Amino acid sequence: MKKLLFALIMFAGLKANAQDTTWTKSKNEIYGSKSEKVYQDEMSKSSDNRFLCRFIGFKSFYDQGISDYLQSYEFSVDNAVNSNGLNTYILKKNGVYLGTKPVQVIISFKHDKHDRIISGSVKGPLPTLAAIFLNYWPTVTTLIW
Repeated sequence: MKKLLFALIMFAGLKANAQDTTWTKSKNEIYGSKSEKVYQDEMSKSSDNRFLCRFIGFKSFYDQGISDYLQSYEFSVDNAVNSNGLNTYILKKNGVYLGTKPVQVIISFKHDKHDRIISGSVKGPLPTLAAIFLNYWPTVTTLIW
């Protein structure tokens, strides 16, 4: 019986030493847990939109997803304000405008004290917001949370 107990303890010790040590504390601070990062990566891979991600409950790193998506098409960052608990991105549509102002989109995300997104908003002209809604988020997704 002692030999069996010893073998079980040794096996448990070896298993503990074989844990994945590639996920560091700094990665945890940026992306959240390893399972959260894997979830976000799988979501973007499963859709046509490589910038697709979930926001609420995830780390502030992911609030750049929709801004990056718009920049990959026809917008440029005009200003970005990152204050305590709030990240705001102001983007303007690229082009030459004579006598009119360029289309502007304002994206804001609020964070809690653990740097997790608690709310967000996207503001801009209705046709632009409709295009973002229809193109950024897929109509059918196979991933569930």
